Amino acid sequence: RYVKRYGTPVYLAYDSDTAGQNAAARVLPYFLKYAVEARVVQIPQGKDPCEFLQNTANGAGLLGEAMKRGQDLFTFRLQRLLGEMPDDPSIEARARCADEILKDLQVCRDPLRTDIYLQEVENRLKIPMNTLKNRQVVDEEVQAQRSRSTAKARQRPSISKDTAYYLLSVTMAEPGYLAEFEERFGLGTLP
Repeated sequence: RYVKRYGTPVYLAYDSDTAGQNAAARVLPYFLKYAVEARVVQIPQGKDPCEFLQNTANGAGLLGEAMKRGQDLFTFRLQRLLGEMPDDPSIEARARCADEILKDLQVCRDPLRTDIYLQEVENRLKIPMNTLKNRQVVDEEVQAQRSRSTAKARQRPSISKDTAYYLLSVTMAEPGYLAEFEERFGLGTLP
């Protein structure tokens, strides 16, 4: 969010090795969340950015050229995912790729940007946009449900197995105690 104050686009210049490229792909959600335009700069000759600037004749000029060719971060991430798929991807491979990119898009707060990104996914994976949107809604609902379940689990007091068995045996023998247990232990309405 603070990066936007200094101007956009933000240019990401990571090492050209696999770890550097993976790091560039991992930051996508942060840029999507705050609608910050980011571009990935491919460092020529497979060097790290600092080494390239220091040890290459006209390194700054060449870096400037690489910045002009910088690729949109979302497109970069999508192409990396597509590159991991076989030449003739199966339905499952395409679905996994779509799920990965939809996971990244969950944080995007701008509906227009989300639609533009989904159009690009539609074009590349040949999955209709309405299917992607439906899948995204389902994923968001599952995420919300998991959050609610986790919150409920945190609210419930934990009791030992022995205590649970004791409460069960008492309530089976004397059902009238059930309401008292619910109130005393904050268990809410038991089924």
